This record gives sequence, structure tokens and C-alpha cells, in this order.
Amino acid sequence: MVEMGKAKELEVDQHGIKYIPDEKGAFVPEKSKQKPDSFFLSFSMLSVNLIAITGASTYSWTSPVIPKLLSNDTDVNPLDSPATTMEISMLAGLPNLTCTLGIIIAPIIANILGRKKANQIFSLAMLFCNTMVAFSSKMVFITIFRSVIMAGFMGSVASMLLYVAESCETHNRAKYSSFTSLAFPIGDMLSFAIGPHFSVRTFTLLLNIPLILYLISSIFVSESPVFLLSNGLRDKAFKVLLTLRSNKTRKEVEEEFIEMENNLKQNQSSKNAGYLSLVKTKEGRKGVALGIIPMLAQYMSGAAVIIAFLGPIFDSPGAVLSGDSVALIVGILRIIATYGTISIIEKFNRKTLLMFSSLGCGFCMSVLGILFFLNSHKTISLTTFQLLSIIFIISFIVIFCLGLAPVPPVMVSEFFPTDLRSVGTSAILTLVSVALYIESAGFPFLNEYAGTYWCLWVFSLNMLVSSIAIYCFVPETRGKSFSQIQEEIGN
Repeated sequence: MVEMGKAKELEVDQHGIKYIPDEKGAFVPEKSKQKPDSFFLSFSMLSVNLIAITGASTYSWTSPVIPKLLSNDTDVNPLDSPATTMEISMLAGLPNLTCTLGIIIAPIIANILGRKKANQIFSLAMLFCNTMVAFSSKMVFITIFRSVIMAGFMGSVASMLLYVAESCETHNRAKYSSFTSLAFPIGDMLSFAIGPHFSVRTFTLLLNIPLILYLISSIFVSESPVFLLSNGLRDKAFKVLLTLRSNKTRKEVEEEFIEMENNLKQNQSSKNAGYLSLVKTKEGRKGVALGIIPMLAQYMSGAAVIIAFLGPIFDSPGAVLSGDSVALIVGILRIIATYGTISIIEKFNRKTLLMFSSLGCGFCMSVLGILFFLNSHKTISLTTFQLLSIIFIISFIVIFCLGLAPVPPVMVSEFFPTDLRSVGTSAILTLVSVALYIESAGFPFLNEYAGTYWCLWVFSLNMLVSSIAIYCFVPETRGKSFSQIQEEIGN
């Protein structure tokens, strides 16, 4: 965006770029007709999401593995003795707490070394620790190495969100951010599909394959043009942007590059911005307040816990389908639902999708709670219980994929100005990781002593509260540039 005074005097500036007024009267560069995305942009986005596939499969690793860790069969269980409830609680909960470490250091590494190198470092750490998990026979070591893996995974997610936001255009930013949401169910499905059929060691090692593919493909992926430009590498940043926008003319790329420079000039303190800036500045406080709502809604919906414990939850003696089979069905349908979301996310308001998804997930959780309650009191047949439970868990996953899965990661980076985007995203992911730790660590105990139905009813209540908060406070961001969003938030 140009300064209003200059825009009123000049319809075309010294670079030959024509400016036109937007709906609010502000003068912005005239946009040319949208063109298909370049191959290099699509390749870069797909490449970076290979990390998310391994991260997600590592997270849902517990679903097929926990039944084996509880087994008395030494041919199945790699431990010396069956795991206790406390050990399962720490295995599921502690990695979510240590996620905060990766999230905290992510902006430091990403701002110093770059988004690409940060992802490579986190990927190498995940690869090493996942290999250690495969060869560990003590629960304490498995928990520790998994904790480091999840720290690296969430650190890469924080860096990944920055890379996607800074490499994409306004019209395709949400679409490529949704690729991450698609990578998560693909990773989950991999765990559900191969976990039950291999030993814990072989299964764990197989999860390294997407990481290895990423490390190879990352050699050909460029750095974020925004990062290069913010570090004074103007010529290199422009060359990278030319490559990412190889589907456009040079003049069109120059227009976007100038707008990128103008946005950076409005945030000259970008290199000095730290976590304290989120508290000291109005933009930081508002960004955290707005960004935490959709992210908490996503994590507190119960989806993460349900995915992690899907096998054990539905593993009932005499049931028509095993817990692993239910998990595989859910995993496949989740991929289909998420893929469908990518094509519609830019056709509907994001706030509308969040509201629909929150209310729908809350309804499904409340019904599931009733079904588990009836089953625990033997007032419903096992076959009817499993059939209805599968229907509503599938409905939950599909509705979750239509809003709560893809939209929050997109909105988090949109609520902050350039100088606060890195630390802001990390701060929000840190807060939700603490919440997820409490949720994951508490689930095994609440499930054992109060019953699965109470866990599901708590998730349902979370969704009701989230729906109210989204309706009252979260603004719409679809089709708006970062500058327009910041202007709206500021007003």
C-alpha cells in the first residue's frame, strides 16, 4: 500500500505501477487476474508438509502402540512389564508440554538462520529421536525421546506457518496453509494403517520415511522471500520471488515485491521484536487475544486426544470391529474430508466455518458421551453402540475438518503485523500446548475413574464456550491482505 498523499497525486508511480482505490478508499496496487500457481510454489509447499506427516504419525503413534505396551505378551510388548496408568499418562501428556520448548526456540532459529534452515534442524532432531524410540525398551527413554520429537515437531510447525504465509499470495495463502491440515490426517492414517501390523520397532522406523524425503527435497526449496528481504538481501529475495511466481510477468512480480517492501518498512522493528513486545504493544496484545481463541477451540475440541487414544477407546471385547479398524476407517475419511475442505476454504467466510465446526463438533461429542454412558450401564447392545459411535465419531471428524482443523492455523499468522508474526505465532502455540498437556495427561485418569462419557461431555462444553467466543470476538479475514487485517483490528 502506498501513502495516501502520494496515491492521490499519482495514479501511476515511478515504478510504473498503477494504483486504484479499494473498498475503504485506500490506494493499493492494481491486481491482475489470478493465475494458476507455479510449480515451484506448489513443490515448496508440499515439501515442507512432509515434516507434518511424520509429526502427526508420531503423535497418533500411541493409538496402535498403547495396547501393545499394556500387553503381557513379551513378543508384542517391547517393555519389561506392562505399562501403568501413570506411565501412559506421561507418555501421552509430557510430549505436549515439551512442545513449548520447540515453539519458544522456533522464532529465534527462524529469525536468525531462516525458515528453511529451522525446518531442517527440527527435522534432523526428530529423525534422530524417533530412531532412538524404536530401539528403546524402557518407558522413561521412550517418553523422553518422544518429548524431544514433539518439541521439534511443534517448532517446525511454528516455522512452517511463517514460511507458508510469507511465500504465498493473499488468494492462495489459506489453500496452502490447509495443506498442513491435510498432512496431519495423512500422518494419522499411516499410523492407523501400519501400526497394528508391525512390531513397535519396525513401525517407528517406518515413520522416518517422510522426514528423509523432506530433507532431500529441501535442498531444492528456497528461503522465504520476506526473511531474505528483512535481512537486507534484496536481490536474492527478488530472485526467489521470481521463481515462486514464475507463472507471472516480471512487472507483476515487481508490483508484489514493492508491496512486500512497503509492508516491511511499516515494521522497522522486526529484528528487535521479542516476546515482551506482545505485552508492550497494542498490536501484540490484540494479536494474542484474537489468535488464541480459534487455536484453543481446535485443541480443546478433543480431536487430538481422540486421535491419540482412538484404538484403546474403541477396543471392546466382542465388538464387530477392533479399535485399530475403527481408527483406520476414521483416518481415511478424515483425509477425504480435509481434502474437500481445501477446495472450499476460500469460498466461505472463515468465521462461519469456525462457528459451524465448533457447534457441530460439540453436538457430536455430547451424543457420543450419551452412547458411552448407555454402554457403560449395559442399556444398549454392543453392536448398536459401536455402529452409532462410529457414525458420530466420523461425523465429528468430518465437521472438525470443515473448520476447526484448517482455519485456526491460517488465522494465527494473519492477526499479527510482520514484526510480531514469528513470536506471536510461537506464543500462541506455546499456550495451547500447555492446555493440550493438561488435556492429554488428564484424559487417562478421568477416563479410568469417571468414565469416557465424562471426557466427551467436557469436550462438548469446550465447544459451546468456543462458539460463543468466536462469535463475539474473532473478525473475518477471508480475502484480505495482512495490511487490511491489521487496519481492521486496529480500528
